[in-house]
Amino acid sequence: MNIPPLRAFAWVAGCATVHLLTFEGVAGDKTVVTQVETVSLSDPWEFKLGIPGWIAGVWGDVGVRGRSVRVDVSPETILEHLNFTAAFNAEVRKGRFGVYADFLYLSAQSGTPTPGLVARIDLRVDQVLADLDLNWRLMEGPCGWVDVLVGVRYINLYERLGLNPNNGAIARASERFVDAATSDVGKLLDQALHGVLDGKDPALPVPPLAGGIRDRLLGAIEEAKRDPALAAAMASGDPARISAAETKVERKIARILERELSRSFSLNKWWFDPYLGVRAQFNLSRALYLKAKADIGGFSVGSRITCEAYGAVGCQITRTIYSEAGYRYLYVDYRRNGFIYNVSTGGAQVTVEIAF
Repeated sequence: MNIPPLRAFAWVAGCATVHLLTFEGVAGDKTVVTQVETVSLSDPWEFKLGIPGWIAGVWGDVGVRGRSVRVDVSPETILEHLNFTAAFNAEVRKGRFGVYADFLYLSAQSGTPTPGLVARIDLRVDQVLADLDLNWRLMEGPCGWVDVLVGVRYINLYERLGLNPNNGAIARASERFVDAATSDVGKLLDQALHGVLDGKDPALPVPPLAGGIRDRLLGAIEEAKRDPALAAAMASGDPARISAAETKVERKIARILERELSRSFSLNKWWFDPYLGVRAQFNLSRALYLKAKADIGGFSVGSRITCEAYGAVGCQITRTIYSEAGYRYLYVDYRRNGFIYNVSTGGAQVTVEIAF
């Protein structure tokens, strides 16, 4: 019996690869065709772990209780005040389906000397940024691949502002407050504060958490000046009595200023943002590739809108080690209950990744 060469072809369906093998032969005057169908084992699990270094700046508007400020903090400033940071990303893939996670924690602190009644302002920011998405590979070939993804982004912000009083300036200002006409107290207070409670141009992206103190101080100073003993001394015209009453009021005002200007204020906000996105890789050669990712979300579930974009050039250093250098940008517009976080974060990112 004469047997021609074997012919085979394969096709992929789901996670299993099915091979259809066709045998043809001749037995006498009849042609015999036999098909043998085999199913391979399912696709193996793939694991990747990456360590990204994101050197980012922050710019936009932050606010609380109806007061907002413009922030513009450079990457150099954040690095200067950085206390601690930790970041990683991980991916698990099986066939076309994958799960991707990205985590970033950052803690920064700044102490800024200021003139006037406040000697120094201490700022602190702790931020957690975590992404989790499920993705599906639409296509893959020698030139690269394309994924679509659906995910959720978690943002947690802890922000703190601490005030440190200038006792010498407070003592001098208390004398001026007692001597000034009631109508001039507000102007004198603003001059003594030098606008430091407005939170303008902060060293870290912290809203004006102490913005409400100015009005409280003004009311307390005006009430102290209405002391009945001072009014009676002024009416008597006795210099010694007037001096004693003024000293008493000065000390009362100084205590108020020292108490109110030696406080700290903080807030802790967190929310979840769903998002949709796409991710792709284009292979330039066996070792070099381009990678890009973009997503958009929020949809007023958490933020009004949020979007992230990432582009990088990658290099496969060894069979299992990769390195990428690119730019990452994140925009968040969150406004709830008087809190405003309309901020862009962007900068260079370098990632080292290992595959298992």
